[in-house]
Amino acid sequence: MDRNAVNPHKIIDGIDGTLGLSLNLPPVPIPGFSRWTGGAKNRTAQGSPLGVTFSGSLKGQSFANETPSPYPLPQNPWEFNSAKAGCELAWSPGIFQFKTKAGYTASANKEGQWDAAFSAGVRFKYGRFTVKAAAADSFEKWNYTISWRLEKK
Repeated sequence: MDRNAVNPHKIIDGIDGTLGLSLNLPPVPIPGFSRWTGGAKNRTAQGSPLGVTFSGSLKGQSFANETPSPYPLPQNPWEFNSAKAGCELAWSPGIFQFKTKAGYTASANKEGQWDAAFSAGVRFKYGRFTVKAAAADSFEKWNYTISWRLEKK
């Protein structure tokens, strides 16, 4: 919960929530990249974790005629400002990681908008290399990012 009461006549209250789940998928052996357990006779591939995250937020505003409460609870008539919901999936088979993210924002003053992002990364001896594509306002304009994070092992 948060409160922005810089202007006591226009107070903005918000509440955010996140739920994260981690599932262990059945093994997907990728030659040369899979993690294996057991001896030479009983080799089995380890599962690839799948992360699922759900998030949401709700924001509104109220108007105070007197000194506002320091607690982020609406004390006067409350007006809807915006709401956002999103979901992120992350799958990590071996040294690879694939992520996808989608969200929707509904606003009282503007038309609702979707956002999405896709990324793929690989971790190796000298760090992590990632390629990402993201669209914020419309799916006609995409932002592309290539990054290399150096790591010392």
